[in-house]
Amino acid sequence: MIDITHHIDKNTLLVAGIILIIVLLLYLIQKFTNEKGVIISNSNKEDLEIEKTEVNIGKSYSNNFNLDFKDFSKFCLIFGSTGSGKTVTIKNIVSKFITANYPVIYVDGKPSDSVVNFLDSKAHNKFYGFNCHNNYGYDFLRGTPSEVKDRIICIKDQWESDYYKTVSSDYIQLVLRFLIESESQITLNSILQLLNIKEFLKVLRNSKSELIHKVVYFADNVKESELKGLYSHLSLVLNSDFGCFLDGSNEDAINLEEVINSNAVAYFALPALKFPEFSSFIGKVVINDIKSTIEKVRKPVLIIFDEFSVFAGSQVLNLINQGREFGAHTIVGTQSVEDLKEWSS
Repeated sequence: MIDITHHIDKNTLLVAGIILIIVLLLYLIQKFTNEKGVIISNSNKEDLEIEKTEVNIGKSYSNNFNLDFKDFSKFCLIFGSTGSGKTVTIKNIVSKFITANYPVIYVDGKPSDSVVNFLDSKAHNKFYGFNCHNNYGYDFLRGTPSEVKDRIICIKDQWESDYYKTVSSDYIQLVLRFLIESESQITLNSILQLLNIKEFLKVLRNSKSELIHKVVYFADNVKESELKGLYSHLSLVLNSDFGCFLDGSNEDAINLEEVINSNAVAYFALPALKFPEFSSFIGKVVINDIKSTIEKVRKPVLIIFDEFSVFAGSQVLNLINQGREFGAHTIVGTQSVEDLKEWSS
């Protein structure tokens, strides 16, 4: 046999040895370190304990991939078609946040019993479900006149002109001011009754409210027909299959401010397949409610919009852009990039 070591320079062997050692060290570092540089154990994913503020998302090649809670405050977008693991990933994230005692608001455009049962088991007696499970109502008629006005106005998607929207906004705010000042219960029925200008004037005269001068101005300058669009939409909501859960008279109703303050979980199951228009409306109302509530409470909260295309709108973009300042950790789930393109067009 030929001894090849005599034909290889000793310096070459030394360099080769050093390179081999470096490659081995890099392999070991990659094996025991995730992509964020955090040393992890070889435990199974379900039992993996890193830090209380980290969430295990999955694996990248042979490594576990983790995100810190603060990463979700920047906004997280999850794509995945049916069966791809999108919902499982969201559930994993939600589980960590609930365990860390964070409040959770989950708006689902494609609700499922598995998600409902999962949230109920995790949140125990602090789970509130709309259109599912314990069938809580939803109290979207609480707050200041301006806050409630914004939620009511978004019920009507399209307006004939900005004039009609402005007139309706001004008038509905007067109605809400009167109901709050007179300590009357704010319900869809009480609002609908006062959308009749003549009826509103009659009530104001009996109560001797100072608002009568402003309503008289409306009576002199605004036609009753200019409020009919809003009246029709509110009436449609009240007389729908879900009217009894939204009319404001339900004592067992979801109040987002209470949900956040008590670190509870609220789940809105939107029946998009059966009631697409209603699902779009309630999604937008919830988003407007979240915006005003987190600004008031200013406390960290996990917010999930799954099947985003069902209720997508400018309200969501405003929440994403401004919500971080008020503690919103926002996750948006959708089937594909095409869903976003379809919405944006």
